[in-house]
Amino acid sequence: MSARGAFCSAKRRAATRIDVNVDCATRLRQCSLVNRMSHGLINRVVLTSGTSALTARNLLVEWASATGLIKVEGPRVSCPADDVDAAVSSWKSALANTLPTVEAAQLKQVSAECAVLHALYREKRLAVRPLVSIIHSDTFGGELAALLVKRVLEQTLDATVTLCQSADLDVDDRKAFVESLGLFMSKVHAELGKGEPDTTCFAPIGGYKVMTALGFVAGSVAGYPMAYTHERTEMLHFVPPIPMQLDASIIERHGVFLKRVRHGCEVAALTRDEQKVLRDHAFLFEQTDGYAVLSAFGVFWLDRTDPTALAMRVLLTEDALRTLERGDRAYAAKELRMLSSRLRDPARFTALLHHETAFPDGALPLYKGSSGNAGVFRATYRYEQATDTLRIFHLWLDHDAYEREAKLRVRETPSDADAIHEGTAMLIAGRE
Repeated sequence: MSARGAFCSAKRRAATRIDVNVDCATRLRQCSLVNRMSHGLINRVVLTSGTSALTARNLLVEWASATGLIKVEGPRVSCPADDVDAAVSSWKSALANTLPTVEAAQLKQVSAECAVLHALYREKRLAVRPLVSIIHSDTFGGELAALLVKRVLEQTLDATVTLCQSADLDVDDRKAFVESLGLFMSKVHAELGKGEPDTTCFAPIGGYKVMTALGFVAGSVAGYPMAYTHERTEMLHFVPPIPMQLDASIIERHGVFLKRVRHGCEVAALTRDEQKVLRDHAFLFEQTDGYAVLSAFGVFWLDRTDPTALAMRVLLTEDALRTLERGDRAYAAKELRMLSSRLRDPARFTALLHHETAFPDGALPLYKGSSGNAGVFRATYRYEQATDTLRIFHLWLDHDAYEREAKLRVRETPSDADAIHEGTAMLIAGRE
């Protein structure tokens, strides 16, 4: 990032209050930014991605269906096979070997995400070899659609494409849904922070419609306009960011209360002062049926201000800590983040979270993480949902050691008090 970009980013981070009374000078600066965006060269594009590349009447839908790797029912994409990981691997192979060539003029027919790049290309505003970030859900369909768009942009525009996974939106669980939206906003904010408003096109167009709305808010906090294209005209439009300055002292004054509300609480059980916080800062909360939780914006803001507030607490035993210190800490940290993510959705990852079914009843839960050239990760653990605390009792980063020791270790019944070393920071470091 240039010195000017670093200064702009620092200036945005230093904002200390919400101010809806924007003066004329601020409005002129925003108009100036949109004007520059409307005419300048774009070298970075940040997109949110849906599944339109696989489900709509687009150019590559027939090819995708012919692979036999997906099952499409309306807007939903599922895996017809039992082994999802194998299907994803086969999809990557198909993209590398049998994907038809797509010309630049055909990009608009591939998906809504590609249509944005086509509009920039058609208007001669796209830099050579652009950088593209695609934020997609961690669903099967979301991942496959993003991989397809990635491959097309690499082939057609020689783009460097990064895929950024965001938690799936569980529409059947209100609290999980809101928290996932807030963390999605954090992901958007983090990706935008890698560029500069003058040369970045931000288009939150894919996925659920609410992602476009909240993506715009996250972009506004970072000072970025939102781009969109009209289906009929293919003209690129830019919506200026909402002027927004956030009062960080609210976190300092009410941080403990905000963390408690994150898990949900009964409004009637709150003190007068706490109920006043709900009223005075209503944008941070969502109230339903007498209960209050953090709103999506509240989750986003708390996460950006104090990342430890929303992180699962991780405690390690002396044995697990020694294994970490002897191994690749960056790899282990990545695997711990994956474990914590899967514990948020246990029904989906039962086979990985409870790999101990091959061992006697009463064994500790055994998590099966990565295997192969990248490394091995296995752990016995205990997770307490009420306090969102993960205790790691034994850890293996070597498969031979795992094979020798696992059967004995899972039969042990360690006390929670044995896990005394804090490992929470490993979930936060490098997560962007």
